[in-house]
Amino acid sequence: MKLLSILRWGSLSSATVLLAGAYVLMNGWAYAGAVLAIAALWTLGQQRGVLALASVSLVGMAALAAFGVAQGISQAAALLACVFALTTWDIDRLVHRLSSVDHVEHRDTLIHGHLYQLAVVVGLGMIVGLISGALRLNISFGVVLGLGLLALWALSRLARSAKQ
Repeated sequence: MKLLSILRWGSLSSATVLLAGAYVLMNGWAYAGAVLAIAALWTLGQQRGVLALASVSLVGMAALAAFGVAQGISQAAALLACVFALTTWDIDRLVHRLSSVDHVEHRDTLIHGHLYQLAVVVGLGMIVGLISGALRLNISFGVVLGLGLLALWALSRLARSAKQ
């Protein structure tokens, strides 16, 4: 559990510093203060075991990151802050689930497996996010709609194969 505490604290701190720092660089002191307030609320929720505050704080961080991009902060900083916030949220939920039961067989294996999967998802998400931020494509709504329908079809096929 010590590893989870370190990762949780480190990812929340990273999200906070990145997003608040990006706002400070564009003289958005009030928004930087809002980021700090959300981080404080999240920390309070972690200390008190109130899982709902993690979800509320995640939404707040993501909203401030999206607003910041619209205001001109670094897209990479906003993306990284969101990824770190999402990582914190995921670890919060894992800690909550582990602490809600008396005994978990192979606890360390479960934790390491979860963290490995989280690292893969975060890494792939960062790569796709950074690439998508650098690319500029002009495609029509019809093409986007078609790609969305194709993705839904592929997900439904994946879900069906997972049930079998």
